[in-house]
Amino acid sequence: MPIYEYECEMCHSHIELHQNVMEHEAPVVCPSCNCEHTMKRIYSASPVIFRGAGYYCTDSQKSNGNTKKE
Repeated sequence: MPIYEYECEMCHSHIELHQNVMEHEAPVVCPSCNCEHTMKRIYSASPVIFRGAGYYCTDSQKSNGNTKKE
């Protein structure tokens, strides 16, 4: 399940919740200040992780045959 971040509009505290992708409702009560209907979802960019060969400019370079062997 993905983790969603919410912020209270009254006290500006942040919480993270594990929610199902189909759940789109924000929590009703802030756990810090107990205010009702003040939580809003914070949207942020997802991290991108490059693993394996082929992502760097040096991975696709081929030798040109001009190297000298001693």
